[in-house]
Amino acid sequence: MSHDPARVLRDYALEPVRRGLGAGLLVVEDAASAVALAQQAATFDAAWVALDSVAGIDVAALGGELGRLLRPGARLACVVPGLWPLPATAARALRASGAVPGALRTRVEGGPRERVSLAEWRRSLAPGFTLQRVRGFGVLVPPSASWQALQPLVLDVLAAAEQVVAGWPIVRALGERVLLEAVRR
Repeated sequence: MSHDPARVLRDYALEPVRRGLGAGLLVVEDAASAVALAQQAATFDAAWVALDSVAGIDVAALGGELGRLLRPGARLACVVPGLWPLPATAARALRASGAVPGALRTRVEGGPRERVSLAEWRRSLAPGFTLQRVRGFGVLVPPSASWQALQPLVLDVLAAAEQVVAGWPIVRALGERVLLEAVRR
């Protein structure tokens, strides 16, 4: 049986959160659906925001629109790209290790503006939401095809360890994905 880390992350960590939001769910999964929120008039009981990239998305406007569309007490779950995904950062550092000294920092710190800091996400949600929990996913078990070669037992141990460290303040920013859970005020 082949373990796919992306499936493990989705099925055992994120999908239960999505199912727990219930029916009457507002779903935002890309820039187009984020922009389309301005035309929505209905009120929702919960929202699921799952973005692979924040390119082209004004996160402050997104937070405002979500606040407008969710009723008071409604739950919000945002799954967004992590700021410094540990596996990708480590891989860039290893690739740059043979380069000139300044190249390591450039390769690790550089990159396109497709990631938003947790502080920016908090600010975008602050006017209308109370943040309940922030967890990182994909710190130890990244959703990457390169990890499929791991033995199932090793993958299971890493997944269990990740459940323990997912909420630690420094660790959560290192996840491939970050889950922010909030409640509409």
